[in-house]
Amino acid sequence: ADSTPVVTVLACPCGLPIAISVSPIISVAERPISIGLTLSPAPSCICSSARSCVFEWLMTAAGAVRPSRSRTTTCRSGSSRLRSTIGQTPCQFVITRPDTPRPWINYLSNGEYCGVISQTGGGFSWYLDPAHHRITRWAPANYLSDRPGRYIYIRDKESGAVSSGTYAPCNRGDRYECRHGLGYTRIKNRYESIQAVTTFFVPEKERLEIWMIEVKNTSRQPRKVEVFPFIEWHLGHWESELAVRNLTVLMNEGVFNERLQAVWAGKFPWGNKPWPFHAFFGSSLDVKGYDVDYENFVGAAGDYGNPVALKGKGCTNSRVRGNNMVGVLQHELSLQPGETKSFTVVMGLAEKEDEAAGLLK
Repeated sequence: ADSTPVVTVLACPCGLPIAISVSPIISVAERPISIGLTLSPAPSCICSSARSCVFEWLMTAAGAVRPSRSRTTTCRSGSSRLRSTIGQTPCQFVITRPDTPRPWINYLSNGEYCGVISQTGGGFSWYLDPAHHRITRWAPANYLSDRPGRYIYIRDKESGAVSSGTYAPCNRGDRYECRHGLGYTRIKNRYESIQAVTTFFVPEKERLEIWMIEVKNTSRQPRKVEVFPFIEWHLGHWESELAVRNLTVLMNEGVFNERLQAVWAGKFPWGNKPWPFHAFFGSSLDVKGYDVDYENFVGAAGDYGNPVALKGKGCTNSRVRGNNMVGVLQHELSLQPGETKSFTVVMGLAEKEDEAAGLLK
């Protein structure tokens, strides 16, 4: 590689020129793995609008992201404001490669129920405080692996081929796109002529998140597929799980609630005082199977990209008392050529079963 640094000057919307000096790229098999970056002025001396411009420039230069045409950025008093140039369409980032240098995260929140989601579905959810009311599992070191997350496994009933509607964790896809917008993320992935488009968002008031999923047969032949929405439960205090997970999982209890037609999970923390909520995971489709036991679905070796249950008949209808928990639902779809079928997945918290029943309607 050429050893001469490349210098680019960007104009911030507030009028401040920003010089970016990029040192030689270290690459393996023509794929960049390391660069040195210097900004002038320093990042701490420029506004958030300018930092956004720099980050977008880097990702666009790397070929991983193209900014939406509807995006403009203005700067006022050191803060950034986003507005539309085409109607009222909000800002969004369009990511066309799943292998970004680090997980590209979006925040979904109504101020109380919150979640972070990456460009391939990684991330976690919490209520009010991610330290005490964490809902799904994630760990600090997972910024490298981006596991686990919100996944939709798709299995072809004839060939047995398994992919994911969010690209990860199977990492298979012929055509991929992620759009991170204000308050939503939409991920599209197509593999062997089965395309899934999933929109994730958090409603304004409820303690829940919604996944709106469309599965389309883009081939000229009828297809039958099985769809498996998946999450991994954490439930409760984050630091305790980091320190003594082998003990805290003993407090887990999860079942498939026949009345709700959803996974229903809870926890007994230290001192046998119940966690004040139950978590639920349901779908608008008929449930053909389910799993709550992590080892029954993912497997003892823990390979999210190749779950042991999908090597066999599918979900095992497991329940949990004192073990690691997941939430998995099994659905079946028959699709004619060009046909699209849509359904909704809801995950959230409730203090009582009746509350969850109302939210799942």
